[in-house]
Amino acid sequence: MTRRMSTILSFLVLMALAATGLSVAQPSTPPEEMPPGISADLKALIEALNSSDFLERWQALWELAEMGERAAPAVPFLIEVMCDEARTVAQLRGQWRGLIGALDWATRISSTLTRIGPPAVGPLIAVLDERDEHTSRYAVSALGQIGDSLAVEPLLAVLEDKESGLREDAARALGEIADARAVGPLIDLLEDEHSDGRYAAVWALGKIGDARAVDPLIAALEDEHWWLRHSAAGALGEIGDPRAVETLLAMLSHRHFASREVAAEALGDIGDPRAIGPLVAVLSDESYAVIHEAAKALRKTQGDDPLQALVAALRSEDCRLRSGAAYALGLLRGPAALPLLIETLNDENPQVRANAAKALGRTRDPHAVDVLIGALQDEDKQVRTQASRALKMIAGKHSDQIPEDWEKWWAENREELLRRE
Repeated sequence: MTRRMSTILSFLVLMALAATGLSVAQPSTPPEEMPPGISADLKALIEALNSSDFLERWQALWELAEMGERAAPAVPFLIEVMCDEARTVAQLRGQWRGLIGALDWATRISSTLTRIGPPAVGPLIAVLDERDEHTSRYAVSALGQIGDSLAVEPLLAVLEDKESGLREDAARALGEIADARAVGPLIDLLEDEHSDGRYAAVWALGKIGDARAVDPLIAALEDEHWWLRHSAAGALGEIGDPRAVETLLAMLSHRHFASREVAAEALGDIGDPRAIGPLVAVLSDESYAVIHEAAKALRKTQGDDPLQALVAALRSEDCRLRSGAAYALGLLRGPAALPLLIETLNDENPQVRANAAKALGRTRDPHAVDVLIGALQDEDKQVRTQASRALKMIAGKHSDQIPEDWEKWWAENREELLRRE
């Protein structure tokens, strides 16, 4: 949505509110309720929370957030306003279907409480104790972002709430806090009837990174929803347990390219050498995204084995595999890759030569300049284009695809660039 359209919608909402007589909540703050001994500036900001002027209220929230823990005396007032706003927002959403997002002050107040930090934890937990679905969601969000372990047990209780949205929010908050006490209940949430709840549990388990979640997450790879299966693969990669390797290797053969892509990424995160051969094999995939993730995964795997496997792939009769191997070598970099890529510039297939030129640019090694200048006269336009781009990456300058110009530049700068090496 463009900014102009958002402004128009916000204006329409304001007009609608005026026409119906509804307005955002503005609780009063009697002077006798002000904490004793607070500064005049802080007192003024607390009083501004009641203002009918949106800009004044916004400014007050921003300044309170900037104060951090020094704004602790304002927490009870912020929570009072947040709860009143939450109920008003829930009422207006029922009438105006989401157009009132621009007026959701409860979210903005929740963000301010997050910035204030630990002093807000106890009062926010008290909001959860009231079991009000409209106010709890904002408290849950703030508690997750603050990340204090004191919130773990109250948030675990919210995982049992009858409202699926609250269960989802609580799971995300527990993932942000990343406390091991949440692992068991989050594993239970993987059986939730609502897919959003299961998705949040998968995400949270990945963030926590506890090995107890590996087998349940492997089972989640069979979920009916593709986006949840992909999230489960990512979570397994984050945990990094080798028990997931065999299942993820099988996923490399999935009919949908996006599944192959996330499997390659997860295998890279785990870094198990068993994945090297299968990852090299998918460098011939029809999807560039899969090739890219497989190449990145090979770069993450330690040792000489990935390089040796790529050398073998460069000798394959499959030109797509040779092309993918050249691309992967560009990401692998290192001195051992350079002679292999230079040799690959002579491949019979133009796509392989183009990827080799592109990979040489990524190395930024001036020892590749001579062969890249030669590649500017390749019969294939794509090879010439990639050679020109590679030279620009190495030289840090722009020039046309004119070999004579590059030869002149190289004669003038060769010694200096090679000396830097």
